[in-house]
Amino acid sequence: DLNLPDGDGFELVPILKKEKPTAKFAIVTAYNQMQEQTKSQELGAVKIIGKPFTLNDVFTTVSEMLQ
Repeated sequence: DLNLPDGDGFELVPILKKEKPTAKFAIVTAYNQMQEQTKSQELGAVKIIGKPFTLNDVFTTVSEMLQ
């Protein structure tokens, strides 16, 4: 998520990518704007999921990321 109590997803993705370089990440946010999508992808997140989202949105995103 981009709005966490002790940071945000933009800070977390590079840390996680360093630990697991082959892992794929999706960021969940209520701020589903092009600027957030571009920054997410630059940092290594594969997808951004806008809130509100459905279980099907998550399933579809994870399925796409696993291909």
